[in-house]
Amino acid sequence: MELPTRLDLRWQVAPPEWQEFYRHWNFVDKNVVLEKATLTLHPLDIELLVRESYPPLFDRVYNVAEDPSGGVVIIGQPGIGKTVFLWYSLIRLITLHQVILFAQDNRLYLFYEGTVHSAAIKDNPTLPVFPGDPQSRASFIWTLIDVDLRDKPPATFLIQAPCFPIQAASPNPLCYKLWSKYRLAARMSLPLWSKKELRKGLQPLYNKFRTVMAGYLPPSPDRLPPSTPAHLDAHRVLCELWKDKNKNKDTESRNGEDDDMDVSTDEGGEAKDREDDEDAESSEDDETAKSSEDDETAESSEDRTKSAPKTSTTPFDCCSVLQFAIFRTHNNAIASATYTSLSAMVRQFSEGEYLPDQVSHCIIAISPVYPPPYGIIAFSLDFKSPCIAEKVIRRIAETQNDRLVDLYQLFRSIPQSSALAGWCLEPIAFRILTSGDCRDCFLVEMAGNPTQDAPIFKATLNLSSTTALPFPIHPGDSIYYDNDILDSLKPGPLYIPNNDKNPLFDALWINSCETDTSIDYSLWVFQVSKSIVHKGSARGYVLVRKVIKGLKKSATPGKSVRVKVSYLYACPRENQAAEWKMPKGWTKSIVKVNHQGEVFCWPIPIPASLPPPS
Repeated sequence: MELPTRLDLRWQVAPPEWQEFYRHWNFVDKNVVLEKATLTLHPLDIELLVRESYPPLFDRVYNVAEDPSGGVVIIGQPGIGKTVFLWYSLIRLITLHQVILFAQDNRLYLFYEGTVHSAAIKDNPTLPVFPGDPQSRASFIWTLIDVDLRDKPPATFLIQAPCFPIQAASPNPLCYKLWSKYRLAARMSLPLWSKKELRKGLQPLYNKFRTVMAGYLPPSPDRLPPSTPAHLDAHRVLCELWKDKNKNKDTESRNGEDDDMDVSTDEGGEAKDREDDEDAESSEDDETAKSSEDDETAESSEDRTKSAPKTSTTPFDCCSVLQFAIFRTHNNAIASATYTSLSAMVRQFSEGEYLPDQVSHCIIAISPVYPPPYGIIAFSLDFKSPCIAEKVIRRIAETQNDRLVDLYQLFRSIPQSSALAGWCLEPIAFRILTSGDCRDCFLVEMAGNPTQDAPIFKATLNLSSTTALPFPIHPGDSIYYDNDILDSLKPGPLYIPNNDKNPLFDALWINSCETDTSIDYSLWVFQVSKSIVHKGSARGYVLVRKVIKGLKKSATPGKSVRVKVSYLYACPRENQAAEWKMPKGWTKSIVKVNHQGEVFCWPIPIPASLPPPS
């Protein structure tokens, strides 16, 4: 096959599989691609999961190209889906019969006049030049750049006319700052992966993982693989997944879900923990837990992080779990987290949108914030999962207790890191509670309509117009617990979930008053949040009822037992208002065991320093 006259001899005809790929998609209707959830790139042996964010992002990129003098930078952490988006864009552009230059690794692939041509980037090959209107899309080459540049910009000829550059880049301005500035490139990004997308994306890898480890199932101490760190890590992962699947199996089948992998929190286990001794109420519990699914799309970002996968909200880390390495990597990153390293990381990102090292990428997730309607993109920082957040902040609280308030104030003062501040608030609140010194604390009653199935409770925190109520909570110390002991909790300590928090509450405290004939329990359900508005999950009602049942069963026989439930929303005192939207299910399953109660707000006084841990 002869080369077109406008290409020099540094271009070679690409291998046959590239030609077949080009011919196939060149004759596919452009609307067919929009309907696909996955795309198989035959014969390149590549399968793409089309994320929900890809079509609208492509439309935005295509619209930006109305001005060929510009360009686009797709910014995101490793594994967020930048490379796959470029492949998706390649297919979309082929179906639109555009001229495309695909820069992948060290090679170029030019889709031009029905043939794919290839050249090495270092050879700096001459590109075709198009006559006609320089402001039209027919006058430039769509240039998709997916090259590991580390701290260097792309080759000069890729970012100059006739190229319209679309670069996938990690959050390191050195890779794109210079060219994107003089070409006024649009900066875009991809959202974090949803739980649904993670399940779809990880299913093939999970199946392969199960096949490799099949000789060690069911997992047990007597069926260990070879004693190498990688195999032992893999066995530990398999045990966790095996346990989670068995725990969730009944719930999934009742809810009509596919029996596929679930790299999730104990959320399904919490729903399964409901009592089975009262069939009617048990079915209502199922309905209560299921009702929370209907509100997932309306949850705030802070609520979603509390039900995110344990490992991460990007598949890069979840895939690494199944490839045996992530536990050691994350544990090393968590072990190295200090006030100094975290504060330096946040300051550096706020100044240049750059995370300093791979350790930061292990524990921090970067997500885009688009001011409407598609204004200049900004980024927010959060921990990659609740599990990582709690381990990091717990480590700071245990090893650098005197810096926890400083870290909270720093996170709160930098707009990009405000979400990180929320994770610091919880241990600050709990440390105040268990210190024995709550003289500066008070409650504010939150008003709402308790007859609604998802009531909203509100309070203003202006002390000049708000009645301050006495603070009746005085736990002795704090205890981390697992959900399997919820029906055996005793009065006194502040109970904090040992694993990922339930989206309805972050802690429990029980007080009691006993006479010769009766015993009265006060059950306090805590939610700690820096946000003015907070929502939760209906699965929490199931767990609250489990605690109530346990208290009634543990009482001395012959005594009358009453359990009064109170809900406490804790937020920073500087907030002017508080709003707690209870999830659906507030009015469900309350005939025999009533989880309803009064709702209060605790405006937390952030001290200059914390008392030592109890």
